[in-house]
Amino acid sequence: MPILADTFPRYLEHDPLVPVFCLTPGSKPAIHRFFDTSPISPSGRYLVVTEFPFEDRVPAPGDHADVVVIDLVMGVEVYRSATAAWDTQLGAQAQWGKTDTDLFFNRMDSTTWVPFGVRVDILGQSERKLQHTVYMVSPDGDHALSPCLRRIAHVQPGYGVIVRDLSGLKHSGASSSDGIHIIDTRTGESRLLVSLAEIVAAQPETFEDIDLGTGGFYGFHVKWNPQGTRIMFVIRWVGDNGRRESYLITCDRDGGNIHTAIDAATWRGGHHPNWCPDGETIVMNLVERKPRSLLTPVKRFLEKATRKASSKLKVDFRLTSNDEVLRFALFKYDGSSFRYVGKPHRGSGHPTMCPGQTHVLTDAYPREPVSYVDGSVPIRRVGIDGAHAQELVRIDATPTINGPKSALRIDPHPAWTRDNSAIVFNGAVNGSRRVFIALMENLK
Repeated sequence: MPILADTFPRYLEHDPLVPVFCLTPGSKPAIHRFFDTSPISPSGRYLVVTEFPFEDRVPAPGDHADVVVIDLVMGVEVYRSATAAWDTQLGAQAQWGKTDTDLFFNRMDSTTWVPFGVRVDILGQSERKLQHTVYMVSPDGDHALSPCLRRIAHVQPGYGVIVRDLSGLKHSGASSSDGIHIIDTRTGESRLLVSLAEIVAAQPETFEDIDLGTGGFYGFHVKWNPQGTRIMFVIRWVGDNGRRESYLITCDRDGGNIHTAIDAATWRGGHHPNWCPDGETIVMNLVERKPRSLLTPVKRFLEKATRKASSKLKVDFRLTSNDEVLRFALFKYDGSSFRYVGKPHRGSGHPTMCPGQTHVLTDAYPREPVSYVDGSVPIRRVGIDGAHAQELVRIDATPTINGPKSALRIDPHPAWTRDNSAIVFNGAVNGSRRVFIALMENLK
């Protein structure tokens, strides 16, 4: 990493355990993409962010944000481009390819309201249009994956792109024309790698309680493993009555070898799966449910039967228990070798496995028990053996306006740099979005 102390202001609030600097100290709000991609370029010299035009309302169709690249050595802006293909949580999906000359993000065709990805050489000032949107670029930079970014609004606001009319984008059942799209970033060509219909057909037991005539499946997060050999895909079923179910599916890079890693019943109360460095294992927040009485099998039968019936009724039946705690869970890509780690420490936020796979790094939502009453949240490093946990940074995560369905919330999304020397995360300064970096090299 370049020397930051002479260029960017030091963050000292709440006495951070590691050196922290604000990389976007200007007056305009900005975020980095997500906790599974680094906004720092491969050489370590450049930072890419999405800069918001405002923070007092959710964006409307046609509103433009800016993709901005900052030289971390000189502390100056070296690239800026406006785009209408963005939303409040992941911005314009701005991320790097294999080198500093490969920057990816999304644009919008203002005539058709169809978004598309671009590959930009910020140094040579050239740009190539891709045939589909970009959600996550492969480790070697040669391919990108994407769900339908327009339809993500049916799943959860803030993660896709905003268009004028969603009515024609609603799914019924499992689509054979939507799923994981793969884009060759060298040629720009795109194809459907595996469809939602193929996934459902490959895992019939996973979806046996879903009435395909009363709702539809949608793609959400799609992620390469660090080796570029496997893919995870979060899909959601949204019922006509508003019931929602989430599933974690994995497959090989060619779309074959489909597995259900986490089914809907296991997912409930959980969130944010992420690949571990070994490319075989996944870490995720999941609710640990303590063993129940001898009536538990009966309750499970009743729950399954009622959930199936609820697809035709306007109810959403869930068994709950006071003995449920969010934990970090580790499991293989096929759902095997499942275990909770880090106990007795609670799960939270957006977990990633640290290099060496002995610790989990994560942030938190302000509503979670590990956070503070003033709206600030910890960024923690938790040993998977549970022996210790460290609070590395405490950062304000309270926006001036939270927005409908919390679409304007500020999630830190701590992401490792490629050399594992630092993490980049979002935070708030006086209610406005900023991007920070924490140097991890000397952390013991």
